[in-house]
Amino acid sequence: MTPLPAKADMSAKEKLEQLKKQRGESMARPAAPQRSYLSPNGPVTPNMTPTVSPMDSIMTANARRKISLKPGHSPLDWETKKKTSNMKGSIDPRDFPLRVTKEELKKHNKEHDFWICLNHKIYNLSPYLDYHPGGVEVLMKCAGKDGTFLFNKYHRWVNYERILDACFVGFLV
Repeated sequence: MTPLPAKADMSAKEKLEQLKKQRGESMARPAAPQRSYLSPNGPVTPNMTPTVSPMDSIMTANARRKISLKPGHSPLDWETKKKTSNMKGSIDPRDFPLRVTKEELKKHNKEHDFWICLNHKIYNLSPYLDYHPGGVEVLMKCAGKDGTFLFNKYHRWVNYERILDACFVGFLV
């Protein structure tokens, strides 16, 4: 057998000390903690270039379209308006709640007279149209119709009964 170089003859203790010295130089200044941000492709750190996956283009194409609301049309403004205005329209309080047929619901399909059915409950959304973050056009797809399917498709986590409680008109029969 040929003898190994002198460096290889180091004891385990000397190797450990040398490793500690090398690591100590690189760890003399602790690195700042890295923040990671969630993205569709997993966590992203500021110094890392995010990768692009095929799902990104799909997610961008299906992204929710929000519009800029007019000043005074925030969710807080809506809550204030509900408390100070009549949201039911010209319904006689003695007839409340109404029993609405599908034929009657179909008649209320304009912006100034907009009713919608959500889970067999009828709401007058005419006063709410300008407060909807997706805009009037999105809601008009359900004017005078049952919008339960579309609502659940895009907003199943939203408590519409709380948001629209003052707009409740009656039940679909």
